[in-house]
Amino acid sequence: MEKEEDIIKLKATKVEGQILAPPSKSCMQRLLCAALLSEGETNIFNSDNSEDSQNALKLIQQAGAKITDLKNNRLQIIGGININDHKFNVGESGLGIRMFAPVLAIADKKIELDGEGSLKSRPLHTLIDALQQCGVYSDSSQGHIPLKMSGMLKAGEINIDGQISSQVLTGFLMALPCAKGDSKIFVKNLKSKPYIDLTIEVLNKFGIQVANDNYEIFSIPGTQKYKETEIVCEGDWSSISTHLIAAAIGGRIEINGINVHSKQADIKILQILQQVGAKIEVTENKVIVEKNDLRSFYTDATDFPDLFPGLVMLGAYCNGTSVINGVERLFHKESNRAEIIKREFSKMGINIEISENKIIVSKSKIKNAIIDPHNDHRIAMAASLAAITPDTEIIITQSNCVKKSYPNFFTDFKNIIK
Repeated sequence: MEKEEDIIKLKATKVEGQILAPPSKSCMQRLLCAALLSEGETNIFNSDNSEDSQNALKLIQQAGAKITDLKNNRLQIIGGININDHKFNVGESGLGIRMFAPVLAIADKKIELDGEGSLKSRPLHTLIDALQQCGVYSDSSQGHIPLKMSGMLKAGEINIDGQISSQVLTGFLMALPCAKGDSKIFVKNLKSKPYIDLTIEVLNKFGIQVANDNYEIFSIPGTQKYKETEIVCEGDWSSISTHLIAAAIGGRIEINGINVHSKQADIKILQILQQVGAKIEVTENKVIVEKNDLRSFYTDATDFPDLFPGLVMLGAYCNGTSVINGVERLFHKESNRAEIIKREFSKMGINIEISENKIIVSKSKIKNAIIDPHNDHRIAMAASLAAITPDTEIIITQSNCVKKSYPNFFTDFKNIIK
């Protein structure tokens, strides 16, 4: 039965205010993985408290890292893999299992990785195949968690298909620098290339070198050492994208604490908002977006699928018909995101058509609705945008699903809608 505190009611007429960008869970999880592999001390400022990041923090502590939560939002981590308890749980994080599996295989222990919720239905075939190419025997439940591993990760040449996710590649880019010997990763069909840029940026900050040849061949020298470092976890473009879209359709917002030169894939939201005609001002660590008459747009969201729900909502407020390519990236998320977008957003009166690999959305008359996000944080956040329509109330069930990436989303959102 739905708990009363899990139900959010939203109604507004305009958007106005300021927000400090929350930390990026994509960046934070990579930093935690690198900190585990470092033999020295890592200090992370602006650390993230989303469920995915907290599960990653528990995992590295269980794997041997020593952690101190210091004042001034600083997390101190003494790295080093030392595994005693062989059962790990990554929660509902797809990045968590795909990144930490090859990293934990460095230890040459029998390890079991499990998870929760929608992760139980997300396929691991690409990860299992890559592990076996590196000498790690793995067993799974017909390609799903729990994943059992044994054997030490070995250097060499491996092939990875990046069609479903770039996260498997991220895991081997993090792990193979520690292997004895040089490695090469041959990649085909790579999606979400910006996330690989983010991974390599984190590696470089920890002193790890990787050569990238057109995202098709990655050359990795072996026996490298992660150095100790102090680093700031960036603000999250995925999380603030909803607030930026809200301002474009209903008012004005100022976002502070955001890296405008970020490697994060979802920084693409700025370019799309410029395309539709929103007023945008960008300065160092700050973005201002203001309402304007919005025109329809086309974009290929293959490399930034987390923006899909918000972009569909944006299309409903743009004059004409908008087209978003890349639907194939939505099938293995926290939900079958394409199906849930169509089903739930149609309740609000949004005109949506899914054709081949595209979502087509035309300007719509938004109406009152009760939205079930199917435990998908991106759906819940995007659906909130409908509340900006005058005389419209949106009710969102399972609202606590936003804890996965942005625990304070509804607090922040309510602070900017009037």
